[in-house]
Amino acid sequence: MPKVIKPLTATEVKNAKPEDSPLQDGYGLSLIITEHSKRWSFRYSRPITKKRNDISLGAYPEC
Repeated sequence: MPKVIKPLTATEVKNAKPEDSPLQDGYGLSLIITEHSKRWSFRYSRPITKKRNDISLGAYPEC
């Protein structure tokens, strides 16, 4: 049976520390936390080649 991961809440994201990195929501979206920034990253599979790729979606909070 697959592991169930609950979706991230706004409070969890806001209060996250670098020790918690990466926070994952279970659907490929994760939050990478460093001392100076929080960045969103999305992991997906390419439809034809089935290779796994990561794409950066930007910083949190968006300015």
